[in-house]
Amino acid sequence: GTIVLNGNGSSVLDPGSTAVFNHLTLNGTGTVDLQNNLTVNGNLNLNQSAGGTFNTNGWNVTANGAFSQTGGSFNLCCGTHTFKGNITVSPGATFNSTGSSAFLTNSAAVAVNMALGQKFNNLTLNGTGTVTLNNDLTVNGNLTLNQPGGTFNTNGFRLMVSGDFTQTSGTFNASAGIHSLQGNFTVVGGATFIQGTSTITMDNGADANISVTAGVTLNHLTLTGLGNVILQSN
Repeated sequence: GTIVLNGNGSSVLDPGSTAVFNHLTLNGTGTVDLQNNLTVNGNLNLNQSAGGTFNTNGWNVTANGAFSQTGGSFNLCCGTHTFKGNITVSPGATFNSTGSSAFLTNSAAVAVNMALGQKFNNLTLNGTGTVTLNNDLTVNGNLTLNQPGGTFNTNGFRLMVSGDFTQTSGTFNASAGIHSLQGNFTVVGGATFIQGTSTITMDNGADANISVTAGVTLNHLTLTGLGNVILQSN
């Protein structure tokens, strides 16, 4: 079944240490404060109206199905959150990821569609399925691709990473996007980097390293930052 919270005032969501929801939907204009770790085996839908807020308060959220936010504010600080299905944040919603870390651990094909201006803090892709972008993606912290057998397809959209980009396994398809990196750029042995017709832009303000395993080829590389770019391997 599906649990629907329609509150317009302040409420507390405390699932205890063992409770698991099937599907969970938050509606209304009120504030919901999480008071324990939350696991949703199905879909997590945040359909709150303007003024509605879901505060995780440092607790962790796990959504084993699709995650969808159509409105309201979702404050993720400062937990570690796990998603296994599609991730959709619509225009008008506020996805406040400051201080948080997110893991996308999908075993099937999923899509990520973040509205303009909505971003992750630290994001790790560590599933075995394919992740496809359906919009530009901004990561304010580090982006880590640890996908044994998995694929991250940017699908022609732009990737913007303010921290480090690290690929340890799986396949990264840069496609036709223009990707902006502000930290270290690392691709290790065993990972597959498909250049496509992409452009990698190093826009680092401080010193940054490029360390890519033998055989990795970039299509276009542009250095626009104020910091030094140091080649560690080729």
